[in-house]
Amino acid sequence: MGIQNNKWKDYLRTILEEGGFVHATTVLKNETETETYIFKDKKLETSLKIGYLEDDLLIYLECKNPKFPGYTQYKTQDYFERYHFHSTETYGGPGLQFNEENRKGILEFLNSGIEGHEIQWFRGEEILKSTIWLNDIEFQESYDYTGRGFIKRLIGKKVEDWDGVEKRTLDLKELFGGLKNK
Repeated sequence: MGIQNNKWKDYLRTILEEGGFVHATTVLKNETETETYIFKDKKLETSLKIGYLEDDLLIYLECKNPKFPGYTQYKTQDYFERYHFHSTETYGGPGLQFNEENRKGILEFLNSGIEGHEIQWFRGEEILKSTIWLNDIEFQESYDYTGRGFIKRLIGKKVEDWDGVEKRTLDLKELFGGLKNK
């Protein structure tokens, strides 16, 4: 039946529906309940996946869009820890408690969106590599979609240097510009 009496779920549903998203699905798998929201405007292919644990914990909030495979892949590996938004503490157990500090952190993200860019290398319409840059945490991560093994990537020619490769740079605000900027 799902997780009952979850303050995060009610709080986020209200904010997202007021911001132009609609609830699409709810799935319960093991101890995580996942809700998916899609933007009312079908031209924007961004969806939000939100994971909840029992004891009123928020475990993840993922922005997904097929035009941004690097960021989408990065977010599937990211989850909230207890002190994610805490000013002095770090890490802790999995999940954000429903308190003022965490609500402010999530609301700030939802209002302002994602700042950074994704650089993609294509051959034709096939994406070969993606590198994301996140401004707020000064973070960079690359994903190789060529299927080459680690050694070939290490000693072989860089994707950027391959013949016929086109570089595209996308602003992550196009993925999710925030509820205040829609």
